[in-house]
Amino acid sequence: MKILKNQDMVVGVFFILFSLFILHEISLFQQPDEKVRAIGPTFFPNVLSYSTLVLSIMLTAKSFFSPSGPVFPAQFFSKKSLFSAGSVLAGVLIFITAVDMLGFLAWSAIFLFVLQWILGEKRLKINILISIGFPLILYLLFSVGLGVILPSCALFK
Repeated sequence: MKILKNQDMVVGVFFILFSLFILHEISLFQQPDEKVRAIGPTFFPNVLSYSTLVLSIMLTAKSFFSPSGPVFPAQFFSKKSLFSAGSVLAGVLIFITAVDMLGFLAWSAIFLFVLQWILGEKRLKINILISIGFPLILYLLFSVGLGVILPSCALFK
């Protein structure tokens, strides 16, 4: 009997272990002595970790009722898949290094547009709408709603 019988089981088990590791690391956080805040520094990491754990358990349970199949299908290692994965990795690394120079809004729009195009979204209107809309929503949420300062453009300072 195969223990890992399909992709869902592999992904589910991986994220269960990952969630448990993150929960362990969160338990090592130093808690502030103050009791003024209702939400401490571990609140959101715990919410994300427990959410991931629950969803991973659900995915793993679902995989028991799915048919067996290849854990890594042939298209997983195709040139197109490897190019897509490499492009995403390179794009994220470039984004991280250049966000301080170009600013969050401009760089996020460029990053999302190029990344969507590489990954196959060729509808220009949809691509532009997502590339401009998503960074604006994040800006409104963080800068206006939460008062968190996002990186601004260093070229125009």
